[in-house]
Amino acid sequence: LYDKILRLLCIQSLTSNGIRTNRYENIKRLIIQNYGYEELYTLTNLEKAGLLKRKDAVLIDGPSIWQGLRKQLKLIDEDNTNKPEDMSYVAAGYAPLLGRLIQALGLNNGWSSILESLRQLPGPLVEVTQISTPEELSDALTRQSNDLQANQLINDDNNNRVTSKKTIFVFIVGGISYLEIAALRYLSNDPNYPYRIIIGTTKLISGATFLKSLKYSIK
Repeated sequence: LYDKILRLLCIQSLTSNGIRTNRYENIKRLIIQNYGYEELYTLTNLEKAGLLKRKDAVLIDGPSIWQGLRKQLKLIDEDNTNKPEDMSYVAAGYAPLLGRLIQALGLNNGWSSILESLRQLPGPLVEVTQISTPEELSDALTRQSNDLQANQLINDDNNNRVTSKKTIFVFIVGGISYLEIAALRYLSNDPNYPYRIIIGTTKLISGATFLKSLKYSIK
């Protein structure tokens, strides 16, 4: 139950551009009274990670980063909950931010079309284009593509478009959720998406395991 409370607090903070200071202090006091002073570490770490944020009551409420990204990248698609026409189908109308970023990268040959959205995300924005592919990687991808084409032709002649796709390698540092994996798999299988996606990560995470990692001091 406590983990669910923290997750709901983080969602409220992210979608509302923070929690008013007086309300946040009341919630913090109740958490300490019910779960102990050691939970100060958890709340402090959530603040350091940017998941919990205070806002002054005297300031005029402005749109949160979530509200801007939701519209620009169409993270919520309530019209597509029952029809598998978009990656949002895998989560009943919600498209993970990671999935939308990779979708824009593949369909627009870069992120130039969503630079405004990328600038709203925390952290530095760096884009590096590799001019020449290392020979050994190219040979490996070519062999893999040829093998897939041969197997696909044997099994189903109607799916040649899938085997002709180029490959994009998406590596997530810090961890990726199962929902994000499902969205990327859906995108990879979309015949209109020009890339076959291979996913790599340092860790598989969920809401519970992510919160657990924040119950220790971040150095």
